Amino acid sequence: TYNAGETWTVNDIRVTGISVSITSIQGVSCFNYDLSTVTAIGNNGYAIMRTTNSGANWYSPVIPDQNFYDITGTNTENGGIIVGSLSGMYKTSDNGSNWTYSLAHLPTSGLHAVDFSDEMRGMVIPTEPADSVGITTDGGNTWGQVKRVNNDPPGKQQFYNWMTIDQVTGYIYVIFYDQRSMPLLSANVYLARSTDGGETFENIKVNNYPVILYYG
Repeated sequence: TYNAGETWTVNDIRVTGISVSITSIQGVSCFNYDLSTVTAIGNNGYAIMRTTNSGANWYSPVIPDQNFYDITGTNTENGGIIVGSLSGMYKTSDNGSNWTYSLAHLPTSGLHAVDFSDEMRGMVIPTEPADSVGITTDGGNTWGQVKRVNNDPPGKQQFYNWMTIDQVTGYIYVIFYDQRSMPLLSANVYLARSTDGGETFENIKVNNYPVILYYG
């Protein structure tokens, strides 16, 4: 878009002459608000793609093949983080030119979403367990042990999680399907909210009717 989102043009991202389907793109970010340099992540073939000329040409930095789910800036100039399902987390400090593997004290089952509220404090949620979060207070250099965000006793299933941090208040929101007090093939949708930087979480059921689950 060139007019603040009023109209959009869809183009294939092409890396070394190979078209990458737009359905494989999971997220895009401009780490230093330079709109000519954009990093995109996906989960089909080329896991990470980068342009330095506003999308006219794309290339894929050398990184192990991944299924990446989320990308965010770290609120520092040229800094960013991507997370995925296989090896976890990669960091950049040069606007996406180079990436370094990082996975301290985080589950090896994969990571689903990541966000930062300021230069130092950020949060990541793993794929499993889906009712937990990991917190960093040093810009993503180290991460504390994951902690549960739901307040029911252990033993029930939680899944399909996502999270975000309010950039004004710093409040943390984690949403997930939850089978507490539900039969096997149905679930409720819960929002876990923290107003104290992730120290405590309030759980709020946000659906009026059960979600019917289908397997197979």
